[in-house]
Amino acid sequence: MKKFSLCAGFAALAMTFAAAQGVLAATAAGTGALAAPAGGTQILVFNRMLVIRDSKLGGTIHDQLRAYSQKAQSELGPEQDALQKEEQANGDKKNPALEQKAAAFQKKLRERQELIQGGEMAARKVYMAQEGAILNDLMAEHHAVAVVQKTAVEATAKGVILTDVTKDVIARLDKKMTTYKVPLVKASLSDQLQMMGQQRPQ
Repeated sequence: MKKFSLCAGFAALAMTFAAAQGVLAATAAGTGALAAPAGGTQILVFNRMLVIRDSKLGGTIHDQLRAYSQKAQSELGPEQDALQKEEQANGDKKNPALEQKAAAFQKKLRERQELIQGGEMAARKVYMAQEGAILNDLMAEHHAVAVVQKTAVEATAKGVILTDVTKDVIARLDKKMTTYKVPLVKASLSDQLQMMGQQRPQ
């Protein structure tokens, strides 16, 4: 039986919270960001991992998810260890009772994982809505045509001006929303499919 692990750090959480699109482009949604300033095309960059790590909202979400994971580890870990010892002692012998016991544990583990994942998806929706609104405001203020995650920027073309707004996003997020109670809830089928689509390699 493979040892399970539910704990995730800021980097993993940032990847999970990554939007389906890597670029938030300016549109005719009232931002007025298509009017680029003189001197070059303005593009904003930000580091989502730092925003999640250093903002109050990101920190409280991370801490709650970590606490849920650690609680699952402490509650289910000893049961898994005991089951593994039974399986090792049993060897290759046919044991329907032990197989049923292992299946019941896997079901319990899967249900706990689904609840934590559902809470993570719910938190992701709230976080991304707040972050997206802030980024749209910053795009309008800077007359930027797009905002991208800093890790996606490798080189800049001539005439492109990059402005790092990571600190601005953190400061504004701390003013807008500082906490969120992450629920333990099973994600809807649509949310699960959306997450699977975003995690699929492009």
